[in-house]
Formats: sequence, C-alpha cells, structure tokens
Amino acid sequence: MHRPFELHNAPPITLELKYGMTKLSKNGKKYPTKLNHFLVVTRERGEMNFKIAQDVHDKLGETTPKSVPIRLMSDSPSECFALFRAMFSNKGVLGCGSSYGDRKAMRYFKGEGKSFEFVSPYEVECSETCEFWKNAKCDISGILYFRLSDELPRSGSLGAIRINGTHAQRRVRTALEIIQKQTGGILANIPLRVTIHQEAKRAADGATYPIPMLSIEPEGGQEGLFLNLEKELMRRRRVMELTGSDNLFMYGVLDSVNKRDAINDSMEMEPSSEEPPVMEVEEEVETTAIPEHINKMMSSMPERKVEIIINKYTDPSTGKIDEEGLVAYLKKENERSKTPPKKNNDIDF
Repeated sequence: MHRPFELHNAPPITLELKYGMTKLSKNGKKYPTKLNHFLVVTRERGEMNFKIAQDVHDKLGETTPKSVPIRLMSDSPSECFALFRAMFSNKGVLGCGSSYGDRKAMRYFKGEGKSFEFVSPYEVECSETCEFWKNAKCDISGILYFRLSDELPRSGSLGAIRINGTHAQRRVRTALEIIQKQTGGILANIPLRVTIHQEAKRAADGATYPIPMLSIEPEGGQEGLFLNLEKELMRRRRVMELTGSDNLFMYGVLDSVNKRDAINDSMEMEPSSEEPPVMEVEEEVETTAIPEHINKMMSSMPERKVEIIINKYTDPSTGKIDEEGLVAYLKKENERSKTPPKKNNDIDF
C-alpha cells in the first residue's frame, strides 16, 4: 500500500445524490443504468452500489424523489461546482488530471502500450493537442458540493453530485451564475432545489432516447429567492458585528476539497463486505436480456465499454434495449476498430 509522505486535505463527503446505479443483467454482467429520479446514498458501499440514506428518503416523503432541497457553502459558482479534466484507468485509478482551465496537469504514469507503470506524479502540458484528449480518453468531470436543507436529516454533512456530460455541466454552471447575479453575489445558504427530468437526445443513427438532465432553481421561485436573500443578509450582518469582520461574502470555503488529488481520495474507498439493504426506492423494470448475436459483437470489448454501450441504448423507463440502434452502432465501431491505433494510444485507459 502506498504511504503518503505529505498529507493533503480530502473532502469529508458523507452523502451523495445519485441518478444512476449498477445493475446485473440476466447474462450475469454488471452495467450502469440511468434513473429518472434521485437516490440519496451514504459513502458505505454494498456489493454493487452505495447504501441508501433511508432517513433522508423518509423525510422527503417519496421513494423516488425527483427534486431535493439543498444549500451551497460558497458564494462562488466555480467553487461550489468544481470542474476538472481527468483520465482514469479501467480500474478507476487516476492517470492524469487537472483543474478545469488549468494548462498544467499532473500525470501518474510513464511508458507506452502495455509497458506503462505508475510513478510519482509529474507535471505535463494540458491542452487540446494532448493525444488522450483528442482520442476521448480524457474527459471533463464535475462535482457540485452542497449541504441538504435544514429540514432534512444529515443537513450539516458535506454532500456531492457528480455531473458528467458537457450539456448538463453547462446548464448547472449557468444556473448558479444566474442566481448569483440576481442576488448581487450571494449564493451560500440560499435555499435551492435540484431537480431531475428527462430530455430526448438524438443518437448518431437518428434514433432518440431519454437522458436525465438536472436543473437548479431557487426554493419558492423568485419571490422565495428575495425573501431568503433578505434573511441571509441579516444573518451575515449579524456575524460581521459579532466578529468585527467587514467581509460580507463567503469565498475559499471549498478551496481545499477542489484539488484533483483530494477528489481522487474520495473515489478510492474499498467496497464493504456487507450485503446492501433491499433498495425499496427502485421502481425500475428489469432490463431485457441481451441477444446472443449482440453479445458476440461485443465479446472483444473491455467490460467497462460494454457497460456504457448497453446503458446508452437502454430506455430507463421501460428497461427495453434498442436492438436496431445498438447493432448499427456496433457495426460502425467495428469498422473504426480496423484502423491501427497509434503507439501512444495503446495504454489501457
């Protein structure tokens, strides 16, 4: 086990909002599936998924909540919603990463092809000319940090929502900036609500399929926003009087947890050996079995890639696989795979 010589801060996340989970197909393969609702989960892991925070679900009063009241901890949108570029191995180990907008990245391996090895991190250039970025092995990831609203259990704990997909990331980032401008710069402690809904996305073959999309809005609409803003300003002015401070705004609250190394720490927890509780919050229908001829077409692909492809062509509301669209995609993928890869693209990431 690697023993660090120097310590750095790690995010004390104790709960997460999930809108996806791992399932087991009839063929015995694990695959990720999207949900049309949230799961509030703890950091304790079962066999395949994190365990549900049942006390929070009970207080929400819904088994499949589509919205959850939250509060942010900083007045900075970029601090609350941390964006970063990262490349992971097929086992989830960080290979290279940088904060979004940073032109320097920390890389954790050396070598090419099958001969690579993990080493002490060293600095590399981070730009669109990087081979890993051009070949989509590096991607933009986002984490929204929050606390649950005061009326819910665990409201004092640090929570997170991991948001992938550039469309969803742009929407969340823009929503926070709009609210910040409406309040004159105040974001922290304002009651907000994060909501999930379905949007139709068109695939390369012309077929459409539903994808989950997030939105963030002030609790109680515009009127609620200004009423809550007034309460927050009164609270801050009182704190300024008591402490003798002249700083009205809250920045730097999450600086220590927005580092790429710290985020990686939170993702490398050992799975628990305990059996997970029955997930009564699920109402998803069972996914249809994958036909044998499709299994053969995917037999040479890495397991993680198979999981992603199956998820992409599975309707989360019915569990039905779009066989026609999936076969068309696999045929195109097979044609692309006939082109010999470059040497420095052979690393198993």
